[in-house]
Amino acid sequence: MCNDYEQHVAWAEYCRMMASLALKISTRQSD
Repeated sequence: MCNDYEQHVAWAEYCRMMASLALKISTRQSD
């Protein structure tokens, strides 16, 4: 259970990081 929770948190953090990265790239291209 603990491991599953850690995995979920890591996945959420990963998604946030990727979304932030994609946002930077998209704003860069439109500029």
